[in-house]
Amino acid sequence: MKRGSQVAKCDCGRRATRLLERRATAHGHGVFRFTPFFRLRSGRPITVDKLRDWVKRLMQAIGLDPAHFGAHSLRIGGATALFAAGADPNIIRTMGRWSSDCYRLYVRACFNQTLEWKQRAGSTVVDDVDGEFEEVDCY
Repeated sequence: MKRGSQVAKCDCGRRATRLLERRATAHGHGVFRFTPFFRLRSGRPITVDKLRDWVKRLMQAIGLDPAHFGAHSLRIGGATALFAAGADPNIIRTMGRWSSDCYRLYVRACFNQTLEWKQRAGSTVVDDVDGEFEEVDCY
């Protein structure tokens, strides 16, 4: 990734945060630091139930079974996207607010990555260890 594009993404995030900050103040929802970052138009925070409902309705709208999706689908998707992008495990844990390696339960193998690893495995030369270790025959 080019350094310039990282700067642009960072600037875009800052601009969006400033816009939300101004909107929170402009609509009279109080001081920004006390206003939920993700909120309804009323200023009230988005609840897990509301988020779950949105995810299920979106999945149904694209023809998938909503019973297989919920609010945790977003954590799974985020962890998987970070993993697929090559993020360091510490970044995945930090962004998912995990203090242990339990983030691994959320990461899903991506189809393109499995194809790439199949190609790598199929074209990798492996030395025979049988001649080097006599105990291999005992297994």
